[in-house]
Formats: sequence, C-alpha cells, structure tokens
Amino acid sequence: MRCGIVLLVACAALPVRAAPPRTVALMGVTGGAGFDERAVGTVEELLLVALQHTGRLRVTGQSDIARLVGFERRRQLAGCEDSSCLAELAGALGVDFVASADLGRLGELRTVTFKLIDVRTAEAVVRVARRVNDDAALPDALEDLAAEAVSELDRARPARGVGSAAAVPFFECGGNYSGIALFAACDAGRVVGVHLGAGLWARATGDAVGAQGSLFYSRTGGSFRGVVQGALLGYAAVDGDFTGAIQGAPATRVGGDFRGFLQIGGRNATGGTLRGWQLGAWNDAAELRGVQTGAFNRAGEVRGVQMGVVNVARELHGVQLGLANVATQAPVPFLPVANASF
Repeated sequence: MRCGIVLLVACAALPVRAAPPRTVALMGVTGGAGFDERAVGTVEELLLVALQHTGRLRVTGQSDIARLVGFERRRQLAGCEDSSCLAELAGALGVDFVASADLGRLGELRTVTFKLIDVRTAEAVVRVARRVNDDAALPDALEDLAAEAVSELDRARPARGVGSAAAVPFFECGGNYSGIALFAACDAGRVVGVHLGAGLWARATGDAVGAQGSLFYSRTGGSFRGVVQGALLGYAAVDGDFTGAIQGAPATRVGGDFRGFLQIGGRNATGGTLRGWQLGAWNDAAELRGVQTGAFNRAGEVRGVQMGVVNVARELHGVQLGLANVATQAPVPFLPVANASF
C-alpha cells in the first residue's frame, strides 16, 4: 500500500505494477423459459465483453474452450463445479476461476445471476445478480454486473503483486492508496483518501472512501463513501452504492442506491433507490425517495416529488409538478400542471 501524498513526478519516477489480470473460463449462459438459443448466445457474448472491459480479467470464451478441450468435452464440462473437473479445466485452460450465468424471468423482469468459482478450492467466491425491466437495458446491466463481480472478487481473493515495482505506460498507477493521490491519469484498486486524476481520469476498480475527481472521467468500480465524486467536463460513475454528499458531472451514474444530498449533471441516472436530490436536464431513477428537478424526470416508483417539464413514473405515491405528468399505474395516468397519489 502506498500512503501519503503522491505527485505526478513521483508516479513517473517510482512506477508501480497493477495487479495482473485474473484468468477466467466463461462456461456459458443458461437461458430460462422464454429465451431462445440466439438470445442466450447474444447475452453470453455481451457478458464476455463486459468482463473483459473491466480490465481486471482475461476471459476464455466458449469457442476457445471448445478449441482447447474439444467440443464434446466442453459440453460435458458445462456444469463443472466439483473438484475433479475443475482441476481438469485448470490444467487444460490455465485458468484460476470458472464462471457461469443464468438468464431468467421473474414476472415482467429479466434477471441475470452470475457465479465465479475458484478452481483450486471449488468454492463459489462471487455471486452477483441484476434485474431489468426490458431487454434493451441488459447491456448496461451486464456492464454493472461485471464491475460488481470484479469488486467482489477483489474482496474475496485479494490480488497479488499490487504496488510492486515494474514499468507502467501512461502513468497508470495501479495499487491501493491511502492518503492523497495526484496523477495525470490514475487507475487504482481500493482508495481511502483523496483520489484525483488531475489531467485525465481517476478510476478505482474497488471501493473508494473520501473524495474522487478528475477533468474528464471519474469512476468507482465498487461502492463510494465520502464527500464528493465528480468530473469537470465528462462522466462520473459509481458502479455500486453512493453514500456521501455530492456527485456531479455533465453526466453522472450510480449503479446501486444513491444516499446523499445532490446528484447533479446534464444527464443523471441511479439504478437503485435515490434518497436525495437529482438535479439536471434529464433524470432517471429506479425508485425515487427524494426530489427530481429537471426538464425530464423519470422513475419507476415515486415516493417523493418530481418537478420538471415532463415527469414520468410507473407507480406514483407522491407528487408530480410539471407541464406533463405521467403515472402509468396511478388512478389518473396523465395530468397537466400537477398530479398526486398517496
């Protein structure tokens, strides 16, 4: 762990090594009732890409597995979870973990559950899930799921070698930091303190505690707890829950719940429950237990106040104030000026 104040010059003079990618075999996605083989195949490819995009995993897909162990044997190993077949996979593919996913329906919801098994111990070290309202939301949900899976994996099986001396291009400063980190561009693991990408970006692949900011891109792969997270000219995102005061950028996103004072930007999105104030041109939340203010406000369930030009809710247990107020499951689904239901 590196502690204290780290400057850009120090980053260049004392290069560090990010943790090497974990090796994973994606054994496939199982589709439940209502999903044809083509749809399941598409979700599998999207999941593989999402896992690769984390930058922390090197994933072997179905085609590579079939090439290495044979198509028929790949089919036999598809449900591999016992120690003998896991050992065979580890030897044939050279992987540390085996992954699988299930795609299903729960009423009108689409659900994706993901499991990661350590081939050495035959233990499921990661179990994460996402649910969405329609197929169009699946790609973003898979990206969030992959980021959460990596964060959970880091907690269950901490990466080795983080912070060791090695050449690193582009001043990507991998490792865990406690204190104040100032870089032109910085990738880190778990951050406690102040994490600033002074020129380009600041990204924590794990959790962040304190503050995180950059010029263009700030992202926390796990949960954020602190004062402020933001990007002056670009995008600020927390893949897990946000607990703090302010998240601000031209575009903001929280994958889980937002608990704070203000989420502010041109385009704001919260994938879970928003407990606070969402202020921007376009605001989205799965559940609102606070206030949305903007030109367009949308939430699945509203237990608070929406104020804007257009307000949209599926379930309304609060107040809408705007030129057009839509609540699809309210006693009166459309009203101008004001709509309320409790």
